[in-house]
Amino acid sequence: MLFKLYFINMNRNKKIERLKNKRKAREMVKSLLGICAVGALTLFVGGGAVSPKQAKRLWKELGEYSLGRVKQCLKRMKMQDYIRYDEDDLTKPIIITEKGLQRYALQTLKDKIRGLAMKRWDHIWRLVTFDVKEDERWRRDMLRRHLQGMNFFKLQKNVYIIPFAVEKELEQFIKTYKMYDEVLILQVADLGKKEKRAREYFLDRGNIK
Repeated sequence: MLFKLYFINMNRNKKIERLKNKRKAREMVKSLLGICAVGALTLFVGGGAVSPKQAKRLWKELGEYSLGRVKQCLKRMKMQDYIRYDEDDLTKPIIITEKGLQRYALQTLKDKIRGLAMKRWDHIWRLVTFDVKEDERWRRDMLRRHLQGMNFFKLQKNVYIIPFAVEKELEQFIKTYKMYDEVLILQVADLGKKEKRAREYFLDRGNIK
């Protein structure tokens, strides 16, 4: 019996450790993508001269990670086509790709939603509606999947809502996918007959109080 409990605890600890490592890896990728997006990573990784102010900001973004671990992460990001750079000459620019910008915008939006969950709601709905051409329906389907994955509530066809103040992050996310002209983001105070259902959806998930 004691051995069984020990085995269960050991597996649980391993699972917790894997989740922590996965979260840290995700946070590192986001930090690196953010730094690449503003073109501030080249000198830092290449070992060149960096101003004290820039170095402080970069290390704050990357936290406790060593330079070796950062370089390993960069290699993985290059393989995933998030960035492009010359591994033999790290003094050359590290370029963030369109895919990298999309990943960064999506993760920033997810983090903002996660950070606002359970905070006092301002009673304003953020409504996202879109109209994408049928011959580009893959983009429409991709947007739906992302919104549903972030627990947006489907109000009706191609209309989704969320109670969090994420307009800025939503707009940036939409821009990276080049759908700005096809997507409309609105602030709505009342949803009419669907107000009760929407509130229940987010209350059940513990997103609003």
